[in-house]
Amino acid sequence: MKTNEAGLQLIKKWESCRLVAYKDSGGVLTIGWGHTSAAGEPKVLPRMKITQQEADDILARDLATFEAAVAKHITADLNENQFSACVSLCYNIGPGNFAKSSVARFINAGRMADAADAFALWNRDDGKVLAGLIKRRADEAALFLKEDGKTEAPAKAIETPAGKPLSLSTTNIAAGVAAAATVSASAKEIANNASAVFSGQNAIGVLAVVVLVALGWIVYQRYIHKRDWGI
Repeated sequence: MKTNEAGLQLIKKWESCRLVAYKDSGGVLTIGWGHTSAAGEPKVLPRMKITQQEADDILARDLATFEAAVAKHITADLNENQFSACVSLCYNIGPGNFAKSSVARFINAGRMADAADAFALWNRDDGKVLAGLIKRRADEAALFLKEDGKTEAPAKAIETPAGKPLSLSTTNIAAGVAAAATVSASAKEIANNASAVFSGQNAIGVLAVVVLVALGWIVYQRYIHKRDWGI
């Protein structure tokens, strides 16, 4: 299995690319997309420089190394997102740490939810908790839990009497609720005004008529809505 596009973009997001050798937060010489000498060739030397194409080629070779490490130490079946999240973790903490991690242990035990939670344990560099690692582990855990190929369900569309699509979205539902609330408020306002003008039985009679008219209007509109749209 190979790292999918989501996993690749996650790694690039958190590693970033630098074409001149530098020391990471742990003091390790690094270049390109987070490449260190521990990952294999090329060996990173002080003041070393590479091109963007070289950085991309090194990343491709490094990914193959870490993909092989994940495949070696994970015995459970993984989907592409789970595998790619593990590759990102392995890329960052190294194959040795990944092999003995609780993430790998929980996965092999079939405890996927616990494995996702265990990503957060790897939030230290040189003994120090780093905000960047906390966020990266959260991204990896989210990818690990994401179902392969899952997309947002499109809003259901219906045809209006004029033949134009109308999306049954929360916006339209909210508009309907607002309209009903407006009718109710208007009826209440009319009733209050009637009570101020009339008193006793006359006021009660006016209030009853107003309420009945408002309810009748709402029922009629619901009938028209169902008849024209078939819902």
